[in-house]
Amino acid sequence: MSFKQAVESVPALKGAYRTGLQALNNRHKNLITADGNRLTGSVNLDKSLKKGKHAQASRWDYGIGYKINNFEVAVWVEVHPASSTGNLNEVVEKLKWLNKFLSGKWQSQLRAMTFRQYFWVATGRVNPRLSRKSRPGRMLSRTRAEAARIHGPLQHLNLEEALDEVKR
Repeated sequence: MSFKQAVESVPALKGAYRTGLQALNNRHKNLITADGNRLTGSVNLDKSLKKGKHAQASRWDYGIGYKINNFEVAVWVEVHPASSTGNLNEVVEKLKWLNKFLSGKWQSQLRAMTFRQYFWVATGRVNPRLSRKSRPGRMLSRTRAEAARIHGPLQHLNLEEALDEVKR
């Protein structure tokens, strides 16, 4: 099943699939780049799920379909401030929501396609204390299993480079 088919099979996401990175908000488009031959499409979860059951939730931003070798994966990207250590807790809460959302009965195909790492792209400057190279950043990511699965905060996400780096 393709990313497009997986997205369209979720009733709450009907009509939300966009080719390329068209689902991204205009102010986020310069933060994420991808090889056009490997990129398949995107979905704006935050915008698509503003009404109904998930209206009050702290929602994850985007899903992006991307080809790795002969397989298509769903890459999940959150664009969020990284100016304080409290932002890590906010992103972790959004990841918890995403995992709960993906555990729904209609989302099984998206869950099966999900890449093992999640990406956080910063809006604005990144607090040095959030760097995985800093002592507080390492402590923060070790203390929360969810945070250990978040790659970032990044100033810019080049999907090809990031996915190749994470695969190693």
